[in-house]
Amino acid sequence: MASLKIFLTENPGWVYYLFGFTLLQIGIAIEAIISVLTHRKVYNLKDSLTNFSMYLGYFTILLFWTPVVFGINYFIHGFALFDLGSYWLDPTSFQFWWQWSLLLVLDDLCYYLFHLSSHNFQCPSQKYL
Repeated sequence: MASLKIFLTENPGWVYYLFGFTLLQIGIAIEAIISVLTHRKVYNLKDSLTNFSMYLGYFTILLFWTPVVFGINYFIHGFALFDLGSYWLDPTSFQFWWQWSLLLVLDDLCYYLFHLSSHNFQCPSQKYL
């Protein structure tokens, strides 16, 4: 347990992943309990196991791929054309708000383009066909 505390202290970004995973599991548990209480068959065991294994695979890949991405970003940062400064960490400055707003819009755009390109993938579940 002490080693986990040291790991999370030295790598605070992982706290967000663990928090997100915990919230996901709590949400699934609440939905499952509600579906049992209302006698609705919401979950299919095969689909649930597939989704869980996909998330576990994503998390495993993320565990090994994140240091590589940070290394690449650190290297590329040396060739930056401009520096945004430390304003993006200070919520009292005006630059903080426009930089984070722009980041959210661009991140949403990236997700939209990814989602749009993924429509060529066919879902193997028979439930949604």
